[in-house]
Amino acid sequence: MVATIQTNLMEIGKEAATYRLTLNEKKKIAEIVYSLKMKNIRITENAIIRIALNALLYDYEKDKSKSILKNYIQYRR
Repeated sequence: MVATIQTNLMEIGKEAATYRLTLNEKKKIAEIVYSLKMKNIRITENAIIRIALNALLYDYEKDKSKSILKNYIQYRR
């Protein structure tokens, strides 16, 4: 999975998208960026969002019936 995500992130995202996050989600992402920065690891909020999205898509493509996305959708019903 990590290799697939790495390959996907090597492609530069050119499609603009706007998503709304909660303050808590935004703070948690900022904390990750900051903690990695303190370890001299550079990463952007955008990269973290793309990693999460690619992990979700990978999980869904691997086994739709047992994926996090499918389970969440069924839970919401």
